[in-house]
Amino acid sequence: MVGVTGWATAAPTGRITLAGSAPAYAVSTKSAGSAAPGTGSVSVRVYLVPRGGQAGLNAAVAAVSTPGTAGYRHFITPGQYQDRYAPTSAAVASVRDWLAASGLQVTGVASGNRYVEAIGHVAGAQRAFGVTIRQYRQGGTVKQGAVE
Repeated sequence: MVGVTGWATAAPTGRITLAGSAPAYAVSTKSAGSAAPGTGSVSVRVYLVPRGGQAGLNAAVAAVSTPGTAGYRHFITPGQYQDRYAPTSAAVASVRDWLAASGLQVTGVASGNRYVEAIGHVAGAQRAFGVTIRQYRQGGTVKQGAVE
């Protein structure tokens, strides 16, 4: 599994680099070489930015949680959250198309369109994310992780 976590920052290439996205085992162990592109199963999740941006959602959470603000304790329903902040179906379709064009198979979309899941071979993940997937030996187990 290739895992990515963290906040996105724009890269000059038009891609987004995720700070802190290297798996812990890739940082603490030595690479055992590149993963073979046509083999190895990878599963990925692409998290979508909330509609209105992460900063807008963070501001709404702060307002509902901060005594003295106009929005304090004015909670919204799940339906209102969906209407205001859930990524659009068009955004999901765009990510689905991009993953499929890279050779990955979309396997699901989370409730509220929070993320899109896909599986595929190493080559597809490398194309989609512009990374090199390497193998790492940890104890007796070989794992895969993405590095730039």
